Amino acid sequence: MKKKKKQSFAGKIIIGSIALIFFAYGCFLSLLWLGGTKTQASVQNFRREMGERNETIRNQYTYTYDYEFTVSGKTYSGNSKKVKGPLFLKDQGNIAITVHYLPCCPMLNAPTDDFSPWYKILIYFAVTLILGYFLKRMR
Repeated sequence: MKKKKKQSFAGKIIIGSIALIFFAYGCFLSLLWLGGTKTQASVQNFRREMGERNETIRNQYTYTYDYEFTVSGKTYSGNSKKVKGPLFLKDQGNIAITVHYLPCCPMLNAPTDDFSPWYKILIYFAVTLILGYFLKRMR
């Protein structure tokens, strides 16, 4: 019986940690969306990762891109991922995206695409609540 308690305790720690990560990321995106400052960033690098995604929608690929923006004469950078079709965009230095950043700490930033449908943020909080429910039900 003591073994079950130890396994249950380890499971609680794992599920609680995952719920905490989802909650923290949801809070971070909410803070950027509500209190962040918008600016234009230039895409520095755009590359496709691996091959075609194994999903029902054909010709979908994962692209990774790096961007840079300037605030008060200092340059900050970030990166993100995007799922798109099979087009290949060469980096010509003229691709611009909108980035949200915190005025007090510009190194905390995210592209607008990360939370453009606002309900994405609610999904992170819903996952946190569901994991919290499972955590509470564990004995």
